[in-house]
Amino acid sequence: MGLHSDQSLVVPDPWKEAWALNVIWCLTDVYFENGATLYIPGSHKWVNRSDVPDNANKLLRPFEAKAGSFVVMEGRVWHTSGANITKDKDRALLFGYYTAPFLRQQVNWTAAMSEETKQTLSPQMKEWLGLNVTANTGRVSKLHYLNQQYKQEENKYVLPELKDGS
Repeated sequence: MGLHSDQSLVVPDPWKEAWALNVIWCLTDVYFENGATLYIPGSHKWVNRSDVPDNANKLLRPFEAKAGSFVVMEGRVWHTSGANITKDKDRALLFGYYTAPFLRQQVNWTAAMSEETKQTLSPQMKEWLGLNVTANTGRVSKLHYLNQQYKQEENKYVLPELKDGS
């Protein structure tokens, strides 16, 4: 994959806040020769695409770690995949990508998944994939507190189901 920051794939610039986080679990030793992820130190401070320097590829450094370690990388860090240039050494990694609840993941399941497949999913799986109307933000953000904090007075414009916080 080419040079990118994961947050820049789902959020337009400017990137002033960290709204994404990557966790890389190293199942084997990881080093430059066997394809360690290459990153640019300090690149999480870049706010706009215009901040990415022309020589960015020359600034790349490998994340090197022993098996059993994990690397936590803020979503604004610019990085790319390393190439395994060894003849017989594997690199096994497990990746997790976490975002603020109001962001979609890198794969937009609502757009990418066929309607036929969506129909086979349980309600729980649809919720986990963010396929519902609220894309699971209501569960994560616990928006029901608003009705407790701001009590609804009798009002003909407030739907009855909203009066109890549901």
